[in-house]
Amino acid sequence: MSADWLPHTFEQLDRVRNLPPGWDSHGAGPVEPAAVAAAKELLSSLVEELQWTGSNARVAKPSINPTPSGGVQLEWESGSRCLEVEVLRDHGARYFYQDSASRIEAEGELSVGAPLADLIRYLLKVVAAKR
Repeated sequence: MSADWLPHTFEQLDRVRNLPPGWDSHGAGPVEPAAVAAAKELLSSLVEELQWTGSNARVAKPSINPTPSGGVQLEWESGSRCLEVEVLRDHGARYFYQDSASRIEAEGELSVGAPLADLIRYLLKVVAAKR
């Protein structure tokens, strides 16, 4: 699996971390540095695990968005499938997977260092939608 997008994604996360308070014009607080660090750790672990499992899937760079609660959202989308991961200020994360064509939805929580099997399964489904 190639993840040549990882350094650029880390740069984007650093820019998001530097957003000023009120960045959304509705008074949102700044993105917490801990959430950015956790997002980087999660992405690194995800790439490493995909490589370790021998997946040859071409996983695209996620969209990066700050959240009003001080976290970071990572999103992969293709066709009718979408995977969103919200990395929270406390190093935790929540994910939401949706395949609107099949009317399938799944959600769950992650903690740093936890197994990523569910997240990888849903990410690979999003990747498969491109074919």
